[in-house]
Amino acid sequence: MRKLIVQQWVTVDNIAAEEDGGLSFVSGEPFSETTNNAFKASVMGFIDSVDTMILGANTYNQNKDYWPYAD
Repeated sequence: MRKLIVQQWVTVDNIAAEEDGGLSFVSGEPFSETTNNAFKASVMGFIDSVDTMILGANTYNQNKDYWPYAD
């Protein structure tokens, strides 16, 4: 049986992202292909271990061009 791991960012007003849709509060440092920090390494290590993801509509739309096809 697979493990189910839930990661959810929720605020009192039910809106986790900033007004511009950003999530800079999560890491305080930019998260891009050129950055290399412990937080990014941790997140990417976790993502590499996942075989199935269920995303909300906004998160999906933010990532669909980055991961257009499964390996």
